[in-house]
Amino acid sequence: MREPDKAVNRNNKIPGPDLIPVGTNGTNRLHGCFPFMKNLVLGVILGIIMAGAVCAYNTLSKITNPSILAQPAKELENAKSETLDCRPVVVYQDRVKRNLSLPGTVVKDHDKKVTASTKVPASDFPNTVTSVYDTGTGATDLYIRRDPLPWLAFDQRWRLGAFYGLSDSENGLFLGVAQYQFAQIKRVHITAHGHADTSGRYFIGAGFTW
Repeated sequence: MREPDKAVNRNNKIPGPDLIPVGTNGTNRLHGCFPFMKNLVLGVILGIIMAGAVCAYNTLSKITNPSILAQPAKELENAKSETLDCRPVVVYQDRVKRNLSLPGTVVKDHDKKVTASTKVPASDFPNTVTSVYDTGTGATDLYIRRDPLPWLAFDQRWRLGAFYGLSDSENGLFLGVAQYQFAQIKRVHITAHGHADTSGRYFIGAGFTW
């Protein structure tokens, strides 16, 4: 029995990528990546601009918080003090008072002298600064002690944020975040949280962080 004739490729071409219909290969997928990459680049650029604006503000801003009179540590509440007859005390020149943003009454009072100053590293832990005077040299040293976190504190803080990025359903969207911390138990922060994005989705709730 005669076998049926096989189909003849009249163009005498071997099937290849140029004969595959448009839309069945990766071409359309490649075009679909362009909006994704465009939004990603836009988000990176906006992030750089926002970070630059914050850095510029912090660099150019002349706002300085004034120094306030510190309260003695609780360990000194019932301790007795004494007056020493000792050698002259090593002090700094009066012009440093303005650099340290001391109150005007202190800056103008020539009887008040700066013996020491320090910066306490930013931390969630409370710190105690102790001033130690050396009667032999007349110098003052400062010591910083990190104290333990309290078992319960009502340290109220607000935190706001804005983000730009990608999600599983959007190529690019903006997200606004707000957090309100109203209590703390050791390292655990009890916080109310809410966020919303430009796709219309939102979340409001409460929880804890550490």
